[in-house]
Amino acid sequence: MKTVIFNYVCLKDKISKKFGNQNNFANAIGISYQELSSKLNNKTSFTQEQIYKCIDLLSLNETEILACFFNI
Repeated sequence: MKTVIFNYVCLKDKISKKFGNQNNFANAIGISYQELSSKLNNKTSFTQEQIYKCIDLLSLNETEILACFFNI
């Protein structure tokens, strides 16, 4: 099976604009900065629960959800 690499540029931009930095956002969703960094660098995946928290905290609409989490 082919490994899918997601492009999280949109998500990183939204995080920066709303939380100032990735560490603040990681704390808000209840994970460490290292864990968030690993996810944003395609080393591990977001769980469905984490995606839901991100959507809620960043107030993402349907179009933004697709751009932030499913952009390959």
